[in-house]
Amino acid sequence: MRTRSGIGVKTATASHGERETGGRLPDFVIVGSMKSGTTSLFQYLGLHPGVGLPARKELDFFVAHRNWRRGEGWYRSQFAPVADGLVTGESSPNYTMRHLFPGVAERMAAVVPDARLLYVVRD
Repeated sequence: MRTRSGIGVKTATASHGERETGGRLPDFVIVGSMKSGTTSLFQYLGLHPGVGLPARKELDFFVAHRNWRRGEGWYRSQFAPVADGLVTGESSPNYTMRHLFPGVAERMAAVVPDARLLYVVRD
């Protein structure tokens, strides 16, 4: 799998012999408060050869007035095809702002019920 320079995000091009399974929903979602390290974690995970991430952080798909209206097809299209055995994920700290963005947890439960949540906190 090739990586893009910078934070090592996987591209849609698989190496010879890797089977692509595009459009897969994320296996994990990074959430957390602002300035808690979600960007650093996103970048570190992007360097791991077994992790596929979208080209940009903070898709905000589950926020109703941001990208929810674009639909699940749009959300799936944000994740490059990955070879079998790799995991995919995304990072959107806004998902934790329930007072500003109600309904995020319910939409996540409906679309990615098996996704692991990585909740980053700071002291």
